[in-house]
Amino acid sequence: MEVENREPSSLKTRLSEGNIRKVAVVDDAFDSLDLDELKAEVEELRSALLRDRKAAEQTGTLGLEPTLLELTPSQLETLVFCNEDAGAELHRLVSNTFRAKRSQRRDATTLCDHLRGLALEVVSEGTDVDLDWMEFDLVFLDYLLAGGKNSMGVAKELVAATESATLPFTVLMSSRQDLGAVREEFRDETGLVEGMFAVLERADLNDEQRFQFWLSHRLVDMPFGRQLQGFSKALGSAAAAAADELSRYSRTLSVADYANIQWLGLRGDGHPLGDYLLWLLRGKFDHLLLQDEELVKRRNQLDSRTQVDFCRMLSTPSPNLASLYRCALTEPAIQDLAPHPAGAQEGAPGLLVVFGDLLIEDSKEPKLRLALSPVSYTHLRAHETGRNL
Repeated sequence: MEVENREPSSLKTRLSEGNIRKVAVVDDAFDSLDLDELKAEVEELRSALLRDRKAAEQTGTLGLEPTLLELTPSQLETLVFCNEDAGAELHRLVSNTFRAKRSQRRDATTLCDHLRGLALEVVSEGTDVDLDWMEFDLVFLDYLLAGGKNSMGVAKELVAATESATLPFTVLMSSRQDLGAVREEFRDETGLVEGMFAVLERADLNDEQRFQFWLSHRLVDMPFGRQLQGFSKALGSAAAAAADELSRYSRTLSVADYANIQWLGLRGDGHPLGDYLLWLLRGKFDHLLLQDEELVKRRNQLDSRTQVDFCRMLSTPSPNLASLYRCALTEPAIQDLAPHPAGAQEGAPGLLVVFGDLLIEDSKEPKLRLALSPVSYTHLRAHETGRNL
């Protein structure tokens, strides 16, 4: 893929203008080393040092004995992450023995270096993270932390500890192949909207140019993402309260109320009672929803944005957006043309015709007819077929 070349200085400016200054990197690569966990590797290195006298002598440059007995946590850290200054022979043995640990730490450190190169303040933490999330504008999370600990818990703490207006943008780092599934899981578990988190393949962290290109597009409009997060949170709370109240409200309608609906509103046009009730209750739900002051406040925030406020489109419309439009333009649970549910009783409608139905008149000259009733449903009595359309 051709990667656009962006000067770091321009990205620095954009980050500064967006008030993105402090970053947290949470990765088990920064955990303190455990001697018990690395016992096999230490034994392997000890055996190698017995066979390589020069490398054994070079342990003295690190303040260690060649026997590597009774290593303290700090001494183990110094040994595992030593560089060539300790001695070429020792560095070669250590690099081979602790390859996985060194690679993991190197990747995490490379990310921190990329971020510091953009004039960002970086705080690195391990599995047992304890940070004030309100201080951060951007958070990188390792998907799977040490001991099988899932980063979802950390992300939930982050969301709970911050207001929408100060919520940091969260980047989930993963080596898994199914990043789409990871994204869905992370969104559902944390409650974050798509505009306030991203899932990044670990391999993309090592290429500085590619990383800067990715970062510049993801953080293009964090204030808007925070507004969407606030709207989503308010919508969830308001919808739950409205659903509970709607259920309670439906139980307050008496049998006499249903009879009045049937006689006053439905008898003439043949609209089925159950479907008509759902239509009425959908209107009631809308009113209950907008009685929530926080939701109205969040709606007004979004209303205040003009078209020029929005970031440029970064992708084609998603299937979820298409589904929203489909729901707005169509009626759910519409079935094929069939006899009216009320049956063929005396005076009952014959066929149930839904607004928008297309019918073909069966005659020598077939005609296409469209149901254009001002109400959602109309009816056709058996002897009036074709006349009411």
